[in-house]
Amino acid sequence: MLLKLKITSSILFLIILISVFNFCENSEWEDLLKFKGQQFIPDLNDQQVQQYFFAKNRNYTIVALVSTRQPNCQLCRHALQTLNYMHQVSKVLLTQSDGLFFFLVFAENAQNFASKYQIATVPRIMLVKPSSNDPIWFNFEKGFSSEIVADWITKNSNVKIDVTMPWWGRFVNMFAMVILANILVGFVWAIYSRAGDPMFWYLIVLMLFFFCISGAMWDILRTPPLIGFEPTTNKVSLFVRNVGSQYILEGVLIAILVIVASFSLIFSVTKLPYFNDFLYQRILFILVAIVTLGCVSTVLSIYCAKASYYPNRQLTYN
Repeated sequence: MLLKLKITSSILFLIILISVFNFCENSEWEDLLKFKGQQFIPDLNDQQVQQYFFAKNRNYTIVALVSTRQPNCQLCRHALQTLNYMHQVSKVLLTQSDGLFFFLVFAENAQNFASKYQIATVPRIMLVKPSSNDPIWFNFEKGFSSEIVADWITKNSNVKIDVTMPWWGRFVNMFAMVILANILVGFVWAIYSRAGDPMFWYLIVLMLFFFCISGAMWDILRTPPLIGFEPTTNKVSLFVRNVGSQYILEGVLIAILVIVASFSLIFSVTKLPYFNDFLYQRILFILVAIVTLGCVSTVLSIYCAKASYYPNRQLTYN
């Protein structure tokens, strides 16, 4: 009788132990699914890093961005934008069984974590495979657009993320490339036909200057996508609503608006005063003023949409 009681007690103890273990495991998995359901990747503190990164028998893949809360780190902002996009894609396209989760770790909030992996500079992107604590670090030298990060995740894990745009998104992308190609052809033809005109070269240098300050050099260094795609809303986006980051076409459009406004002002000073017909001169002046104000207002409106704190909104559409 005593032996049966001991056996029964042992069985009950094992059942309770297994139930508690399963409850903890399911609770952790539910927390992870809640994280995946959020709009942006969650940021973890030291305790949460220990819980999710170094959990025993971890069967999911972790991709984490190690960043800083310092507002002047533009590279951190762009990396966060890329991983937020990847998080949204994984939320829409992946099933729960794929087990891929994105996290944000601020070095200031996870000092033990930063010390363990000797993280001296940010941003850093790491991938940790299931049942492994040895991270694989992303190389930023080749850029960190969503396509590059997706390929890196696929090569270093068993999870494939498809960041391909839908057909209409690809059509918009192709249309934008056609526009850029026409601008380039027109630029080459203009150089060929007006090579001996000093004013022409002055305008060319001015155009190049405006393209550079509109983000051309930033695009070359950071290799962002031509346009964006929001998987949650299934819409193509031309502008990043965040200061310090942009798409390629966004910078090109801003440069074109600034160039049109500048050339309109140059025309009003160098050509407009020499028209003999007073009525024609007044009509051209009104058109030049409308074009200039329209371009400046559009540029200011785009900037105010990206920087909500900007106070001067007199000429904006907002």
